[in-house]
Amino acid sequence: MKKIIILIFSSLIFNLSHAQKQIAIADISKYFGHLVTVCDSVYSIKFLPHLTFVNVGGDYPNQKITLVFYKHDLYLLNIEPDKLYQGKRICVKGKVIQYEGKPQIVIKSLKQIQIKD
Repeated sequence: MKKIIILIFSSLIFNLSHAQKQIAIADISKYFGHLVTVCDSVYSIKFLPHLTFVNVGGDYPNQKITLVFYKHDLYLLNIEPDKLYQGKRICVKGKVIQYEGKPQIVIKSLKQIQIKD
């Protein structure tokens, strides 16, 4: 019984230590490789043949973070980011990655984005 309690307690501590942390968008570049939640407004959206970029926290090239949707995922999610997110305040959950020195989060699920407006 004692081992089971220790196992449960250890697993709870492990899960809490890997939980997503809400951060200020101004601090996003300090969190490369971390799972975070960040909130701000969508300023612009750019469509390319295989990618869609959603610029959050500022307009390109001064965005604080870029959300990346691959064309295949947009098809599976059945959404149009420009109609759903343009001009809205959103909160995004995900792993912050770095592309050419800029922070990005790749969106694979609608559960990663919550519209605040």
